Amino acid sequence: YRHRSTARLLLVKGAVDYVVCGGDILATIAEPNVPELEAIGGTGDTITGLVSAFTYAGLELHEAAIIAAKANRMAGEIARATPATRVRQIIEQFPIVFKEHLCQWSGVCYMEGGNQSD
Repeated sequence: YRHRSTARLLLVKGAVDYVVCGGDILATIAEPNVPELEAIGGTGDTITGLVSAFTYAGLELHEAAIIAAKANRMAGEIARATPATRVRQIIEQFPIVFKEHLCQWSGVCYMEGGNQSD
């Protein structure tokens, strides 16, 4: 940030994920703790895709980043990720994560049958 060469909003993933805007930490996401996710290639790309989709759906960028980080961690926990887990196995858990948590996290709620409810 000091050199003004960094994006204004960052999602930095690691043992703890950080959503940072203009140098200020907006959120830390540490739970669920799934350290095995760090060894799985493609999780950063998956998070980027989620952020893009949530932003397209109308969420603010920082909200989309927070939800994407949470969803990735939850999916890793449901998949019982190990270092040998493929990213596809994480992605396959997103429907479960979204059904159980997306409404609470974002206010974007879906009823059975795919009808949107706000």
